[in-house]
Amino acid sequence: MHNRGTFNIMRKFRSLAVTALVAGDGQRTGGDSTTYLNVHDQSRAYLLGNRSRFGSFERNHRPFSRGRGYWKSVTGSTHFFAGTTKANSSPYYDDGIMANNTFTFFEVPSGYTVFAPTMRPAGTDCLEIGAQYSTGTPLWYVFDLCQGTSGNFVVQKPLTSAFQSAYLRDLTGDGHLMYTAESILNPTAQDWQAWLYNYTTSTWELIAEFGGTYPSGWASENAWDMFEEYAPSTTSPCADIQPAESQGIQMYHYSPGNSGWVSALPQYNVTQWDLPSGNNCWNTDMGYVLTWPREFAHWIETQPG
Repeated sequence: MHNRGTFNIMRKFRSLAVTALVAGDGQRTGGDSTTYLNVHDQSRAYLLGNRSRFGSFERNHRPFSRGRGYWKSVTGSTHFFAGTTKANSSPYYDDGIMANNTFTFFEVPSGYTVFAPTMRPAGTDCLEIGAQYSTGTPLWYVFDLCQGTSGNFVVQKPLTSAFQSAYLRDLTGDGHLMYTAESILNPTAQDWQAWLYNYTTSTWELIAEFGGTYPSGWASENAWDMFEEYAPSTTSPCADIQPAESQGIQMYHYSPGNSGWVSALPQYNVTQWDLPSGNNCWNTDMGYVLTWPREFAHWIETQPG
């Protein structure tokens, strides 16, 4: 790992494109229009037990509900993941990632946590963006990997009617509600920004901006856009969860004379990550299935049966 503050000098002074995934691109605004939803910021500890339960809106809007049960097989691992990844290597150095990702209503059994999808650019980007599921209300979040030794949640917003109205749309026609977000380097301040697209106002909102040193203890500087699950033990059954989908995955490549957003395709050294490789929850007969409508810029996680 190299120090978070070290950048190629040519990258430092390049301009930052604001190409969006959505029609009309939208304007960049000064800040978060739904701060009143935030249940966490950098000044408060993250307390899992303090999150609210489902309210009346949430109880009535669970289009993919399967219950809070268990799937057929045991996990074989306490941490497993699958999705899209890319190393930060020549000739494509990445400063950003952008995608349309699902956010829906479901709970997983006590002791489990699912991040699906979760995404972060390659290199030393501090900010991960994703959806978190455990017991209680699902949370959209920004996680700062550069805070302390293990990182910290800096923004968390529960899935409510207000969040859905502003940020969620059926973008693929399959009934999965998705948000559009971006984690990217701010080359002027040399820090990292998390943006979320507001479909009601047709604007990009700056949700979080932090600098810092990317910790040397993290396992990888790869980019990722993936499904990730933590289970209580290696003999725990796979959690019964809902479909997760990431579509239109793009990465902001820096290359001398050729910088800009590109789709996460194999020709840009993008690959699939950790499929299924011995983990029982990715056994196609008994666990989760990952399909690629467009390799590797669009993935869908489902369960058979």
